[in-house]
Amino acid sequence: MKKIFILLLLTYNTFSQNVLQNNNTSVSITPEGISSRNTNSEDNIRIGLHALRDNTGGDNIAIGNLAMLLGSGGKFNIAIGGQALFNTSGQQNVVIGGGIINSMSIGSYNTAIGSGALGLTYKGKNTAVGVQAGYGSANNDDSSGVYLGYQAGKNEPGSNKLYISNTDTENLLIWGDFYAAKLGFHGKVGIGTKNPLTNLHIYQTAGHSQILLNNSNIGTTLTDGLSLISDTNGDAHILNKENKPLNFGANNFGSYMTVYPAGEVGIGLLGFLPSANLHLHETEAGQATKFKISNAFSSLYGNDGFMFEYSTQGEMLMNNLETQNIILNSNPYNSTPELFVSGSSRVGIGTSNPTTKFEVNGFTKLGSDAPSIKIKKLTIQTASSDVEPNNITYVPHGLNGAKILGVQVLVEYALNQYVPNAFTNNPSYEFHYLVNNTNDIEIKVKPGNSSSILNKTAKILITYEE
Repeated sequence: MKKIFILLLLTYNTFSQNVLQNNNTSVSITPEGISSRNTNSEDNIRIGLHALRDNTGGDNIAIGNLAMLLGSGGKFNIAIGGQALFNTSGQQNVVIGGGIINSMSIGSYNTAIGSGALGLTYKGKNTAVGVQAGYGSANNDDSSGVYLGYQAGKNEPGSNKLYISNTDTENLLIWGDFYAAKLGFHGKVGIGTKNPLTNLHIYQTAGHSQILLNNSNIGTTLTDGLSLISDTNGDAHILNKENKPLNFGANNFGSYMTVYPAGEVGIGLLGFLPSANLHLHETEAGQATKFKISNAFSSLYGNDGFMFEYSTQGEMLMNNLETQNIILNSNPYNSTPELFVSGSSRVGIGTSNPTTKFEVNGFTKLGSDAPSIKIKKLTIQTASSDVEPNNITYVPHGLNGAKILGVQVLVEYALNQYVPNAFTNNPSYEFHYLVNNTNDIEIKVKPGNSSSILNKTAKILITYEE
């Protein structure tokens, strides 16, 4: 036992003298053995064949065959994997995976995890996670990039970029530009949902969903700016929370329609304040201002529907383009329209079936001090005898006699030829009439002077007041 112990002690002393001599605080574990000798640099840890072979920097950790092989001045690097940081003279790089940044010569402050990550990229401040993420091309000097996923941004050039993908593609799921402050998505984005149905889908499990837009000039609270809201009742809101107009535009112009803070709506005002709750204006010379209504019955083409128009001559026009009726009512429950304009160009007041160009069903008044009147027409036959008392025809008028203002009677003695009351220019045409107190009009042919108007048609026109 004593002989074995002495032999081991001699072997250890001999190995220590050959391996740990010239100690410069570096430790190397290679196929040749464990050594503290490194004439190029100090404070390194290297494990693997030729790891840190040419390094003159220091404070590096290289684990893997050929890790940090050719880089000369690199410091504070961590390289784990075969050929990791193969040709790097930069500093403060952290890489895990074979062949990572294996052509980089001056890159610093990079972090790469995955075989081939940042493989040919030689500038700094890049972060790559995934096999061949941010691999790049020869002499690729991209910097300050972030690459997440298998081959994410593998062949996409540019510095200060964000690439998130699971394959080498131009249409990355997420892309960004840190310098320009841009973020792009190739696909549908869900907020509050894992199953977005549109390019942007916002889902709120409780309460209403809201998109808020504001800036430093108007404030950053919930009561500032513009909100797009879908509330819990199913109502949708576009709300300007400032005491300012809400503008709607098109064709790269932003104020064709404006909703003002007091609720007025202006269309075509181009920034001028409306003078009514709804104010329409046509800015183009030679064009009338038009307001049109249409529906499924009328269709929606140029000659369909109902049109309000303010012409270039200052005329106000209302046109039913369907050759249908126009009805005006102050009370929607009126069964009879107050003003009716038929498609055949007839006007009725108090009737929906005017039989002439203008028909009034009710009393009319001409002047503020005039009576409200109506007119009634009666047609009868005169007496067939001029012998009293059979020479009188009694005509019931059905009116209050006290309201009668005038009576006109014409008797047709021949076709379309008439004589009035008390006509004596020619013999045999004389008749007289009166309004009695029994609500009759008495038509009396003159005895001995009415033979030409016996048993003839008489027209009676009665004017009476309300």
